[in-house]
Amino acid sequence: MTTIGTYQVKVLIDSKTEEVAFLFPATIDDMPTNWTCDWLNIWKTTSFYCENIVKIVYNHQVWGLIKYGLYPYFYPEPAPPIYLEITNLEADPTDRGDAAKRLIEPIGKWLIWYAINVAFEFCEPKPEAPLIILDALDKAVPYYRDK
Repeated sequence: MTTIGTYQVKVLIDSKTEEVAFLFPATIDDMPTNWTCDWLNIWKTTSFYCENIVKIVYNHQVWGLIKYGLYPYFYPEPAPPIYLEITNLEADPTDRGDAAKRLIEPIGKWLIWYAINVAFEFCEPKPEAPLIILDALDKAVPYYRDK
């Protein structure tokens, strides 16, 4: 499994109170059925030998999920991957919208931070190739570029 363990991170609640949230690998029981992404199907098609789904949890509730993979995956010859690709990233629909209206902030930033640290841990990048690839909707690119 491509994970770096569990991390405590600081988040703002209602844009004013600092609290602790946790980042760690998700389980099938964490997959929501009422978010935009079809997380249950994403889980079922995840190749956990080179991909993973990580969650951010605050107050025993999942507030965001990210799926990433390390590529290329070499089998049967072991070789370090060259890059990490983020293919799915979503915050709980009840926490979307303007940052000032969010209950918990940041969500995506911490999930991306986790994935980037996985890349630093496992990848041996090539000068001619990117270390991180983010698959995102065009309208989301400016938001995540700034993160």
